[in-house]
Amino acid sequence: MATRRYELPFASDVPRLHAPDLGFVSIREHAGGRCKTQITLLDAPDYRMLRAGIQLAHRVADGEGDWCLFATGWDPFLPAEQSVPFDDSDLPEILGAQIRPFRRSAPIGPVAACDCERSTYSLLGEGGTLLATIQDELVTLQSGGLIVTRYREIVIETTEDLTSRQSNWIAQQLESVGGVEVAEFPSLPQRLGAPASGGTDLPPSQGWSKSSTIGDFTTALFKERVLGLTLAELSYRAGESEKPVEVDAHLAKLRRELFGLDFLLDESWIGDVVADIDWSLQPTTIPFGDRYYAVLDALILGSRSPRLQVASEEGAWELFVDRLNLEVNALTASCAELEVESPLADWEHARQQADHAFAVAKMAALLRKRGRKLASRLKKLTTRLSAAAVEPIVFEHSEIDRMTPAAAFAAGVGAQKKRRDSRMAREKFVAKWLQHRERLTKELAQL
Repeated sequence: MATRRYELPFASDVPRLHAPDLGFVSIREHAGGRCKTQITLLDAPDYRMLRAGIQLAHRVADGEGDWCLFATGWDPFLPAEQSVPFDDSDLPEILGAQIRPFRRSAPIGPVAACDCERSTYSLLGEGGTLLATIQDELVTLQSGGLIVTRYREIVIETTEDLTSRQSNWIAQQLESVGGVEVAEFPSLPQRLGAPASGGTDLPPSQGWSKSSTIGDFTTALFKERVLGLTLAELSYRAGESEKPVEVDAHLAKLRRELFGLDFLLDESWIGDVVADIDWSLQPTTIPFGDRYYAVLDALILGSRSPRLQVASEEGAWELFVDRLNLEVNALTASCAELEVESPLADWEHARQQADHAFAVAKMAALLRKRGRKLASRLKKLTTRLSAAAVEPIVFEHSEIDRMTPAAAFAAGVGAQKKRRDSRMAREKFVAKWLQHRERLTKELAQL
């Protein structure tokens, strides 16, 4: 069967498609073919669900009500269409869970209403042969108590028995009353107009290149991370894992990336986002709370207008290289002063410097492969400094008094081993520092 679509003026009189001389012998209305439906569309005030391809509606047809959820482009996580019978209660829990990744923490309520009047009938030929099925729908769309638009849509499903002459005649009849054939009808967001017709909060990232500006780089990165978190949440909610481990992995990765971008981003903005990430990653935190969605909202806003402390037109690679030169030079100066007996604070300071330089190098490596060697070198250096910057275990007398003799002996052996391992790590680091510095300097120069 072939499908043809026509849009007609709302008040047009559709001609009766009955022409025995052309083979249209009779018209048969389908059982239950006439239907009046009232649909209430629910969304956040900014239409974020509709913009993402999610339509949540309460539908009443012939006195029977149900909840409907239409999801465009979110297979296999959500079915394209589903409905749950209405029972005078709030939104069904299953639908509420499915829309949560799209509404996030925003409240939802009625944003539009549709009054639809639909009739369906068949055009029959000689001997009752089915030639075409026609669906005629008149729609009044309202928002904010005002009529936004009224329109009429006709869909014709033709069979192989319909001749080209008959098909052309139908087209002429509809065009005579103002009908226009279209490939597709305007979508509901297009009918509603702005802000419903705006872009989605969850677009696929267009990626970045080695010559990207810092504005383009952070915009693309944040879009990619928001979509990654949303897909991971949808996967969890679809029952593919018992715990949101993939979501947590995405959050942990994002935290490290923000650590490597902190010299470029607004300090208060990044502090708030990191605090929300840390809260969301706590083992005792109930998954997908408001602070988790605050992370997504911050990234969405950041992808539209990055909270940068530098001009967005500056080259991302050049900014990272300049920063790495500063950080590696400061790191080598700190490490050159380290001795085996240096205070723990000095070793910890060097470890923190190496860890931050590593985070910055990881971000640079996203732009150009040559940043990977330096990132790898800084990771190894961070690991060595972490082994050396270990705080010795000191037990209070009250703690020892509460231990059994065997437990106290074991604790003492463990503390002694920890001190010995830390000292050995320091000795090894100091002995090989010149080699580390030479490799670090060489790889920095190759950026």
